[in-house]
Amino acid sequence: MPVSDIQGESETLNFEMALFFDSYGIPLSYRLFIKEKFSEKELEEIEKTLKISKFVLVSTQENRIQKRNFISSILFENLNSEIQKEILKETKWKIVEKDIKTNEILEKNKIINIDNNLKLYIYWSKKRAFKDYMEKNGRSGYIYLMTDEELIEPYEISNIFQHTWNIEDKFKITDVEFSEKHLHGHFTLCYICLCIIRYFQYLLGSNGKFFVPMIYANKAISNPMIFMEKKGNELFLNPIHLTNSYLKLSKILGLGEFLQEMSIEKFEKNSGLKINNILL
Repeated sequence: MPVSDIQGESETLNFEMALFFDSYGIPLSYRLFIKEKFSEKELEEIEKTLKISKFVLVSTQENRIQKRNFISSILFENLNSEIQKEILKETKWKIVEKDIKTNEILEKNKIINIDNNLKLYIYWSKKRAFKDYMEKNGRSGYIYLMTDEELIEPYEISNIFQHTWNIEDKFKITDVEFSEKHLHGHFTLCYICLCIIRYFQYLLGSNGKFFVPMIYANKAISNPMIFMEKKGNELFLNPIHLTNSYLKLSKILGLGEFLQEMSIEKFEKNSGLKINNILL
């Protein structure tokens, strides 16, 4: 099920970005819009171009296009008092994960029906609670997501929304004096990088069967290094900082085994990289 994520850029920039990705978080396409021109009509044209049978609007902002099925975040203080009380009750929680040794709850969720069309998904995790505590933002580990989509399972809601986290930082612009061509170049480069990382996440998660945080995909491609060692007239390559995620990914991609004291020829064969010209 393709999903659309709409994100606003800096208030000083007069455009928005719409990023389209599938339910695994792999990007399909993106569009840049002048803020005033972004509308339901624009989405219909994109839907027709991409031949999408259905998509759900996923947004960190309140849903502005009411005709669409949506998932959007909402603040606790913006919910009415009855809903707030229901959230704080210890009932109706579904335990997602426990510590095997201590039996401590690590993750839980619940769903509250707002009305006939809307439901509220509440997710809590200990890891998130610690992060909120350190940042002192008062959320205490809770995430609230509103949706009118009936066919999505609870775990799918959080998985889909996870794909939007941190994306705004990846596309962030610090120089508002960029030319239009420079802006398009910036977003194109960011989009290509995101496609690579998301696809690696998909592969590391056994073809999307479980969610793998972006940091593991990043480490798989940024940590590995090559240490060169010369013995007599021969040059040997020693791979270092090979993370578990890199080893798994290299196996999936069909790369050869990386050993210590590899010859240049062996390294090129196993990695698919041509480095003779670089070394010369």
